[in-house]
Amino acid sequence: MEMISNYYSNYIKGAYYTKSKNVVQIRLGADYLKEALKIKQTEEAYQALLICYLKLQENAEYEHVLFEAVDNGFDAFYSSCGIYYANSKEKYDKDKALFWFKKGMNLKNARCYSELSKLYITGCLAFKPDREKGVELLKKGLELNDPKWNGYFSWALGLAYYEDKKYDEALVLYQNAIDAGYQQANYNLAILYRDGAGVEKDPEKYVQYLLKHLSPESALEIAGVYLLNTYAKADTEIACIYLDYAARQGNPVGAIMSAAFLVTRKQYDEKLLNQYLEIAFRNGVNDENMKAHFDDIEDVFGEDVKKKLQDLATKYWNLTRGQA
Repeated sequence: MEMISNYYSNYIKGAYYTKSKNVVQIRLGADYLKEALKIKQTEEAYQALLICYLKLQENAEYEHVLFEAVDNGFDAFYSSCGIYYANSKEKYDKDKALFWFKKGMNLKNARCYSELSKLYITGCLAFKPDREKGVELLKKGLELNDPKWNGYFSWALGLAYYEDKKYDEALVLYQNAIDAGYQQANYNLAILYRDGAGVEKDPEKYVQYLLKHLSPESALEIAGVYLLNTYAKADTEIACIYLDYAARQGNPVGAIMSAAFLVTRKQYDEKLLNQYLEIAFRNGVNDENMKAHFDDIEDVFGEDVKKKLQDLATKYWNLTRGQA
């Protein structure tokens, strides 16, 4: 039987350890990927190695590998170079960031249009927010007529028009995105039917589009339907299923609400509770914004549940951070 090459033997091991949360395993993954790259230089191996160094927060190694990949002819990393100079705390530089983005855009690299538009719309270390430029780049990206990217650019432009309350235009763009295979736009289309924005309010179509593509956002909406008794009879069991789905996809609201449901029971699985708290903590529920999340819990479950969960969360997170 013909054996796989040494390159793939090392790459498969490296890619596996890249997904770990354990520092030792991630470092082992990086070592395997470096061995793979000695045998054959590929975009997939460079990408996995960059993820390792991001997780390890080893900026010097990340920079070295990134520019090695570019020097070896992998122009797919031009956008990564641009992002690096846009956001690197020590080396952020607008001119250098633009150099790499423009280099990619000259090659009609859709990702460069996409990433640069995000930086202008949200702002970053090197770029002040400039929504007009960001939207202009999205339009130019759509003009590339790249089948792999048409859906994304239609969806992103739809979001921009939605923010401007141009709901008719947003409706068309969301539908174009779905037709191009960008299923995430089903959620945004559902919201238009929920609110009657650009279309007549339609609860059936609202739920229909939520169910067409299950994402953390659509799962939270469905949970809300059954929690808040809107458009359907209240059903906490169904709400729990969808909140759990959102939580396991890394959504902090789904996680903290799932934890609250557990606390309402006289007996509950403490291990599962801690899993929900860890997801919430890892994805944005922290000391700074905790109040808003727990106020939501009080609105749904009452003050007693809020206080009990708050105490449990504080105790767990302090232990996790080594402060107890």
